[in-house]
Amino acid sequence: MHDRAIEGDQIQALRIGFFVQELELTAEESIEFWPAWNELEEQMKGHRELIRDLERRISGASTDDEARQLAAEMKAMKIQGLDLQDAGLEQMSEVIGYRRAAQIEQIERAFRSRLLKKRMNGRNAGDPGPKRKF
Repeated sequence: MHDRAIEGDQIQALRIGFFVQELELTAEESIEFWPAWNELEEQMKGHRELIRDLERRISGASTDDEARQLAAEMKAMKIQGLDLQDAGLEQMSEVIGYRRAAQIEQIERAFRSRLLKKRMNGRNAGDPGPKRKF
């Protein structure tokens, strides 16, 4: 298996543990929650890819009119993204209730922050981490 795939699996396992703990998911809730969450995440990932594509197209626009039209498309896509998030909140609330579903974005941010800190601490301890070009 490729190192990135292993790393992705490890990150997903950490994410699941973090979410289960923070949302206090029961085993029964987890059975319903994770498939619904994974489907929503795939939809959001696809949406983010569409937005990134529009961003690239705006950067390459050759005229102001073209850039203006692409910016209008971007605005519409961002509104669709809000609608998608709202629908996801409703879907998650059917599984775990609105109070816990409304915390998911905050929990995801907290998870990513902890993951980043963990990676940075590893690098500070002599692990250079993956090489990236900026």
